[in-house]
Formats: sequence, structure tokens, C-alpha cells
Amino acid sequence: MSSIQRTLVIVMAACSLFACRKKKDEIDPNALSQITVMQGITGVGKFDVYLSDSILLAENLAYGQSINYRAVKTANYKIQLYPAGNKQTRLIETAISLYPNRSYSVFLTVDDKKNAVILSTSDNLAVPAPGKSKVRLAILSDLRKNATSNPFAVDVVIDKKTVYSNVKYRDLLSFIEVEAGERIVDIQLAGTGVSLLNGNPYKLDARNGQIITIGLSGAVDNIGFTIYQNKL
Repeated sequence: MSSIQRTLVIVMAACSLFACRKKKDEIDPNALSQITVMQGITGVGKFDVYLSDSILLAENLAYGQSINYRAVKTANYKIQLYPAGNKQTRLIETAISLYPNRSYSVFLTVDDKKNAVILSTSDNLAVPAPGKSKVRLAILSDLRKNATSNPFAVDVVIDKKTVYSNVKYRDLLSFIEVEAGERIVDIQLAGTGVSLLNGNPYKLDARNGQIITIGLSGAVDNIGFTIYQNKL
């Protein structure tokens, strides 16, 4: 084979790989993805979540609640947040692209001025190893000791072992595998060992094969946090 032929083969192979990758990342209106929502806005308010004002994704969602993954057609959408039952008052919207055969999580929270914030991430839902569960944490508190102080960072400790260090507000952490069974979760001020759960570490029932998202929320002026979870 001549050097020109070898060059052509290499170029064709590279183009073929690029085409495959491009096809995988293209939005196909006939394909499906799936999406879930976790509500981390503290207080008594409830919310409706829409995709591009045409798909009611979550209805009347209260603090700490979530929905099961829902299949939707792949497309470029706007995620829109409204007070429950009031589509005349849009609180916020943000863009999201949903690609074929992928899973996504949407998290509702607030900023330091208590304005609504929408976060989203793509999920890796591969089945955990036998005897294991998969866990991740979504930091949905603004992590302040009071309304005027600077945000601080936390360490996430499971069974007295630090599994995430120096985590900050709005960090959406990747899944890790843990042994199935009752796990003890503590949230500590980064680098100090001081618990922020008011002396009440969270007991996580991590069953074999489960995939669990833990939401961490707290009021702007309070270092006592609430933990809730969404299980598959």
C-alpha cells in the first residue's frame, strides 16, 4: 500500500469515527431520553415544571419531593418553573438539550437572594456491582452560616470515611458505589470534622442495586440542613 493510500485510509477512518460520534450526539425527534426533577426550594411553596411550555414535567412539587424518571422525546428544550397552578407567572427558565438514550436530572434551588435557580446534569445510571448501591449528593443549600457571611464548603462523610471533600453550593456530584445496607451519612464543615447535621447523622438505606440521589438543603441563615433522597 502506498503512503498516499495509507493516508487516505487513516483520513477515512477518522472521518468515520467522527461521523459516529456526531450521530450519537445528534438530537433525533423520534428517539427518547428520560428526565427527573428534585425540588430543593425550602418553604411551603409548590411548583410546576414545564418543558418549553408544552410538556408538564412535574406538577405541584413541594420541598423534598421528586418525580420518577419520565421518558420524553429528544429535543432542545426550555425548562420553565412556575408557582403551582399559575402559568401566568414564570419564575425562571433555562435551556437544556436532551439526547437519545440518556438520562438527566433537574434540581430546583435558590441563590443567596432567594431567587429560583434551575440546575441540570446528565446521569450515569449503570447498574452498580453486586452487593453495592450507587449514591451521589446534590448540594442545594447556599452554605452560609448567616445571610451576610461568605459561603463555605463541606465534606461528605459516609461511615466515618470522607467520600467528597471541599464541596460547594450548586455542586452536583458524580455517583459513587457504597456497600449495600444502612450507611451513616454526615455533612461536615470542610477540613474540621464538625458536623452540620445538629448531631443527627443521616441513616441511608442503601439497598443492593439501588441508585440514590441525596439532596442537601438548608435555609440561608441556618447551618442545620435537611437531607432527602430520590431512589431508583
